[in-house]
Amino acid sequence: MPRTDPVDLSRDQAGDRGVAAAAVARSSSATASFAAELIRVAWDAGLVPPDRPQVFGYAESHRPRASACADLPEAHRWWGSQTSTLVGGVVEQAALLDGVAGGLADGGYAVRRYRSLRSTSRVLDAVHPADDAYLQLHVTEDGAATLAVKVGPCARRLQVDPGPPYEVER
Repeated sequence: MPRTDPVDLSRDQAGDRGVAAAAVARSSSATASFAAELIRVAWDAGLVPPDRPQVFGYAESHRPRASACADLPEAHRWWGSQTSTLVGGVVEQAALLDGVAGGLADGGYAVRRYRSLRSTSRVLDAVHPADDAYLQLHVTEDGAATLAVKVGPCARRLQVDPGPPYEVER
């Protein structure tokens, strides 16, 4: 059974706060670890074999003038990003979307799904209210996928609807 509860998986000596929330007071390596763990948890929930996704490096963006984060103190206007991709044909599109959406929702994430009006592509957005995390998953008809994770104090504020040609699935 895959582990699908990123909130519980992120607990550490910070008590009731997740790693991302505690990362402001700690090192960026904790935030990088949290991003990598969210990627693993998402692929696990989508029943993707662990050796199939390609995971790219972690990077931090410090934006003291980021308008999306204007309500935060300047020192907290940053986020870390990490991306992972999956080639098509490993998992069917519907199974991948249903698995990831269910796993993240079970972990306390608010999940939204979108469909393209011009193709069979789908997008999944997920934000956690307590952990400073935002995930976006793009999946093509053949199951090829890109998973982008943002973590840190400003991460949740960066969530935006994918826009045209996507609309919310009903």
